[in-house]
Amino acid sequence: MAKKKHVYHVSASKRRETKRRAFYAAHKKTIITGCIAAAIALVLIIIACDFFVTPGGSMRLFMGNLLGAEENAIIREVKDGRYYTLANMDVPEGYEPKDYDVPFANEKHAQYRYFEDTTGEKAIASVYVSGVKGQTGESMMAQLASASYFTSTGEATKADIAGHTVNYLYTQSNTTMAAAEGEELPDEYFASIIAYVDTIQDSCILLSCNSVEGIPQAELPTEEAMLADLEAILGCLTIPEK
Repeated sequence: MAKKKHVYHVSASKRRETKRRAFYAAHKKTIITGCIAAAIALVLIIIACDFFVTPGGSMRLFMGNLLGAEENAIIREVKDGRYYTLANMDVPEGYEPKDYDVPFANEKHAQYRYFEDTTGEKAIASVYVSGVKGQTGESMMAQLASASYFTSTGEATKADIAGHTVNYLYTQSNTTMAAAEGEELPDEYFASIIAYVDTIQDSCILLSCNSVEGIPQAELPTEEAMLADLEAILGCLTIPEK
């Protein structure tokens, strides 16, 4: 009796795998080129989004760099890594820009301005201008008015100065601010006008204006004299439209 021949059948899955291998071998170059092109396209899309997307009208950040920051801009990160130009501050007449070390934690792109009097005749000898995020001038003034570290303060005032609505406070402070028990503080003082101007993003601009330090309290510039200088300084401040 003749033996039956065994017929070996290739499974459907193996046939499909063979076809895939044959197709890949025939089109290997085209497939690799297509994958590279898709990867490049994805990278370009990510870069384009990084460059063109500016959520909430914030400044453009591209590959970790802040673009379009002007030299006279007052810049802060307001929320969620978004930076805004909160104001522009030009150099007031009789002052010159100086370096001033006021680091902002986790805000490497924050920008402020600091000026010093070059004439030696101004009531305001120095002025520091920066953004205060998430606070209005009125809320900052309420906090400031309750502070206890000033020797004396005037009245918290809201006034229109140089086209801006300004909340400000005149203060006098001892330069030393501390003495050993039983000792009197030295007669060395400075006067300040601390002013706030509201801006975009529910934030405000701080102008901290100080007289020369270390002078007798009786010789400090008056509030009126410092306000006269403040008016000229505020004339150099531009607030963006809301």
